[in-house]
Amino acid sequence: MKIHPFRQKPYQFADVLTYTLNSATIIFMLEAGVAARDAIDRRSFLRSAVGAVVGAGLGLAVVPHFAEAVNNGVADATDHPTGNASWEQMVKDSCAEEQYPEQCVADYQPTFEDKVNAQVIAPVMEEVLFRGIPSFVLECVSDDSRLDDDPFVTVLGGTEPFKFSRKEMVVGAISSVLFGAVHNLTSKGFDTKTIPASQTADGFLYWCLMRRFGIASSMAAHAGFNYRALRSGK
Repeated sequence: MKIHPFRQKPYQFADVLTYTLNSATIIFMLEAGVAARDAIDRRSFLRSAVGAVVGAGLGLAVVPHFAEAVNNGVADATDHPTGNASWEQMVKDSCAEEQYPEQCVADYQPTFEDKVNAQVIAPVMEEVLFRGIPSFVLECVSDDSRLDDDPFVTVLGGTEPFKFSRKEMVVGAISSVLFGAVHNLTSKGFDTKTIPASQTADGFLYWCLMRRFGIASSMAAHAGFNYRALRSGK
């Protein structure tokens, strides 16, 4: 039987997909910076600054407990493992050549590269990709956009009022599911056994933060959560 090349080499496909998405994210960030440099007003800037502080606090103090509760609830309800399959497989790969790999996994300490990726690169790239770009597209196609300025301003400075529209909820839900699914991409392909429950739920929280306070708030929350996750070894 002929095997589809993507199924035969899933990790190579994941690499190509990751590099492509990262490139699109960088381009979007550059375009956003140029477009909003003179367009964003003081009120939006202050809302974004406050949102970043609030997001960091939520990421450090609230989101970890929320994520744990979601994972435990889904695991009990479905009898399936939950969590970040991508990270877990990465740790296993790092310990594969050790004399006692299971002990290595249990005692694994994040490297400096792990910390930079989790606390800086991932929050920026993933928030732009899964929150910023969908929000930009939503503003471009929506008839009831609440800002008459460039859609990039909405991504950077948030929107008013605090009530969420149905379109926002739908787009947020879709982007959050995709965000969760990305955490199931591993060196062995797509993990179909682990449910990315907390990643999906956290993704929707980040979406709500970004839509109201700007993307700096969701980046801060994401970075804060990853910091706590690394410290706890999860």
